[in-house]
Amino acid sequence: MTHPEFNANFLNALREEAESCLKRGEKEEAQALYKSLIRLSFPVVEAEVKENPEIIVDIKAEACQEGPAGEAAQVLLAHLHKKGLVK
Repeated sequence: MTHPEFNANFLNALREEAESCLKRGEKEEAQALYKSLIRLSFPVVEAEVKENPEIIVDIKAEACQEGPAGEAAQVLLAHLHKKGLVK
């Protein structure tokens, strides 16, 4: 499912830059980019969770990882919980 405002190229560029930041040791910058990526993805992820609730398992697994990607997944889980999509 594609959200009308979804721009996969932009989101992919954010992800790639976050990964580059990690390689350069710029943890705070990477964390900020990952959080922006997740927030921009909220509408798409909400729709996907409604259609395919099994992806929650993957998001929870990612949230258990250390580092900015794990922290971003935690932000996403908190958002989905507030929306009533995660128990």
